[in-house]
Amino acid sequence: MKTLEEETLLNELTEKHGEIVSLDSLSKIIGYKTVAAVKYAIKKEQLSINTFYIKGRKGRYAMTRDVASWLIECKENNSQITYPNNLRVNGK
Repeated sequence: MKTLEEETLLNELTEKHGEIVSLDSLSKIIGYKTVAAVKYAIKKEQLSINTFYIKGRKGRYAMTRDVASWLIECKENNSQITYPNNLRVNGK
């Protein structure tokens, strides 16, 4: 069951980006500086947001609801996120 906070975040992200987000949008939403950094994190299995390809379209995509859930999970767990350049940031 979604919390009000997660529902609000999901609604805001969906309104702005739609039901799916490109890697370009994903990188901005989750605070990566470049798409290349997101691709690296995916390759090294450092990003636990499921991404996928759509036949006939370029690039990878993620479901907006998965992105919202991941952000809320990071906040709730006060998790430590490791970015590809080994910069560690404590979630708050």
